[in-house]
Amino acid sequence: DIIDQRDNGKCRKCKKEEHIANELDAYRDMTEQEKSEFLKKAKKEFLESESGKSWMELIGGFPKFGIPMVLKENYADYESVILNVHHEYYIKGKKPWEYELDALTTLCSNCHKEVHEKEIIRIYDNDSKLNSVPFKNCWKCNGTGRLPEYHYYFGGICFACDGKGTNE
Repeated sequence: DIIDQRDNGKCRKCKKEEHIANELDAYRDMTEQEKSEFLKKAKKEFLESESGKSWMELIGGFPKFGIPMVLKENYADYESVILNVHHEYYIKGKKPWEYELDALTTLCSNCHKEVHEKEIIRIYDNDSKLNSVPFKNCWKCNGTGRLPEYHYYFGGICFACDGKGTNE
């Protein structure tokens, strides 16, 4: 909460405020034909995505679609913005809440993912910050520790890395 307050409840990069979209409201307002087309398109996009391919390999079948996936091009107004606390670096043995405030930044989940894709986050042996190794991103969440599309289930924590952002 301190980081969120310091950063005025906004992502430091894109300046978006947190907003949890209610995907079901958009779905409820559709006609039966629109719902059918929506689900067909969602299933197709899911199967073509990396997570869909991984899911199919993992369970060998297609998941049931009880809650529809939100397709950004058609439902941009319903896109969620979820804020995360980003660590500029890590220190072995330190708990996430034990860092100095200047080591933490508020980022939305999209910007957080982008930072972990484009920047090298360092892991130091101790507070002296002399010896470091690059942080290796989790294969599932790409180092963010969260999957925003699952925000409704345990806050979207990545079960592949238990929210740590790395599988090591």
